Amino acid sequence: MTGAKVNGKMVTFSHALASGDTVEIIVQKNKIPSKDWLQMAHSAMARGHIRSALRKQGIEFPKQEKPKQKEPVTTLRFLCDHKRIGLLKDITSLLTKSKIGIVRADFDHSNPHNPYHTIECTLPPRCDLSKLRSRFRRIKGVRELEIK
Repeated sequence: MTGAKVNGKMVTFSHALASGDTVEIIVQKNKIPSKDWLQMAHSAMARGHIRSALRKQGIEFPKQEKPKQKEPVTTLRFLCDHKRIGLLKDITSLLTKSKIGIVRADFDHSNPHNPYHTIECTLPPRCDLSKLRSRFRRIKGVRELEIK
């Protein structure tokens, strides 16, 4: 790219477009992008195309890894009625609505000596455990709940 015309007038690349503007991009045949173009690009797709063209020229970009923070895992143990159809659906929809991520779930219906089920999950910041407890108890078939 060497320039742009908006509504027939030459403008800078930083020119803000209005609705209905007609844009004409002026290009040179053998022009290649530079790293400076990345600061001008507004969309992730445009930056991706620029990076791709720069990589073809042999310019590498270091991968920036975000440091992963381990979120604390909370265990929900609950006693429930084994014969209720739709119980698992009700529990998972409650957790989804509360923005609680399920890490692991253990619903072992084959062991009658262990009527408890466990769900390991990550709670969002400022999660109100008393509200969660009361919402869990409103689910038909859940008799008891422990939060560890």
